Amino acid sequence: MQAKGARTVALPLTEGRHHQVRRMFAAAGNHVEALHRSRFGPLVPDALMEGTWRPLTGTEIAALRA
Repeated sequence: MQAKGARTVALPLTEGRHHQVRRMFAAAGNHVEALHRSRFGPLVPDALMEGTWRPLTGTEIAALRA
């Protein structure tokens, strides 16, 4: 975990479970106001607007299977 500011941290996870991050911070007496996923496995989201989608490229599919 890396502090990014007084109220912001970067928390790299390789696998997540239902509300895992919120529960971990609550156990330490903290409240999670918002979460942001910056990558999906090896994929970094491009400039898609919220709620939109696009098909994965062959390269992206191969990266997810690796």
